[in-house]
Amino acid sequence: MASWPSFPTSPLLTSYDRRPADIAIRSQMDVGPDKLRRRTTAGIVPYDFTFLATSTEVGNMETFYSSTLQGGSLTFDFTDPDTGTLYSNKWRFLAPPSSKHSFNSSAGVKYYLVNIQLERLP
Repeated sequence: MASWPSFPTSPLLTSYDRRPADIAIRSQMDVGPDKLRRRTTAGIVPYDFTFLATSTEVGNMETFYSSTLQGGSLTFDFTDPDTGTLYSNKWRFLAPPSSKHSFNSSAGVKYYLVNIQLERLP
């Protein structure tokens, strides 16, 4: 079972996005309003995070995604930054992590904005 790598665990607050699980199914009717019904009692919760990371931490995340998780195909442990709850083996990537150079510190350290899209399994 894989655990979160040496990478920040607190996303930037302005970029944290969590949506409720989509557990309803909509059926279009010939006449009248669409019919809605619950599809399941437990759904997948999508998250979208942006982290500020150094170039070393970006490399750690790329290794974690590519090697440890075999291209994002495996689940891993992660603590929900909103609730502080550790979910073991319940997280997986929705897409590969992406990063863009943000700024250089006065000490010459390069910082990147890293976007990570995850989903928490029920």
